[in-house]
Amino acid sequence: MSSDRQILAGLNLKIDQEIRYFEVVQIAFGPEKKKCFLCIGKHSMIFMRQDLNQKINRDGEIMYAHILKVILDKCSPMHFLLMLNENANFKSDKISIKSESRQALLKNFQTCWQTDCMWRLNKVATFPLAVHPLTKPSSADPEVEAFRGNTWTTHLGYKFMLPDSFVEQPNAKQTSQTGKFLCAQTGVSLLLEVHEQMTMEELTAIHRDHIRWVALEYKAQLVRDEPHFYLLRSQHRLKRMNLVRDSAAWYSWELIIRTRAFTIVCLLLRRQYIPPLCDCAQDIAITIHCPVDYWTQYEMQ
Repeated sequence: MSSDRQILAGLNLKIDQEIRYFEVVQIAFGPEKKKCFLCIGKHSMIFMRQDLNQKINRDGEIMYAHILKVILDKCSPMHFLLMLNENANFKSDKISIKSESRQALLKNFQTCWQTDCMWRLNKVATFPLAVHPLTKPSSADPEVEAFRGNTWTTHLGYKFMLPDSFVEQPNAKQTSQTGKFLCAQTGVSLLLEVHEQMTMEELTAIHRDHIRWVALEYKAQLVRDEPHFYLLRSQHRLKRMNLVRDSAAWYSWELIIRTRAFTIVCLLLRRQYIPPLCDCAQDIAITIHCPVDYWTQYEMQ
């Protein structure tokens, strides 16, 4: 997948319209199965051949106005289904799509769909998204079970283990997928932040080409309102496990800050050289606020 401006500018000239995002996907409609580039435009979705010379067929473009519903596969993190209305000029009214970056693809798709809807109808509409099992769970590659006392939790396309005592907290905008968790017994809070993907060129331009510079920014923000604090640790941390066989490179940095009220642990992760173009990186921040009393008790054990 990519949203690199230079690559998108080249695609704009090739397709003769403005493209916001593209990705290599596998599609199936009727008896046909193809691997192609899926390009997200301002008003339509275009399927291009792998050589980018032309569309996969004469009807390789779907207007957003002709999309009836988008169905996410509950049993797979990569599959989703497009259902088209009778006005769509396509060979089939159902298109199955397999994407390795489904979360990012659907996020850009939803943004362009709602923008197109406001442009056409002069009103805000709800993205027609539904969740339903479309494929069967694979028995050849079973899912890794969570550790004892932990539960798998998903947030913005990432999956992680969280102790059962932590409960997700609502905010002013939404009640789920907030990334904020609290353990009522101990008062320990956890905040998970997933930053937008950026190209390496963009990260260099804003002086974030290394994860340590992001850590410096987080440190400044965490102690901004603290008159006194101790920096107990600021160092590189080794990521040990790769349960999903991710081919991207991972870098991490660990911060431990002691204030009068809390001990703050901030773990910064960078997923770099993200396939298939290997030109993007994405930062993830995990910030834990632990009350001083509980931290002191934990140190004495």
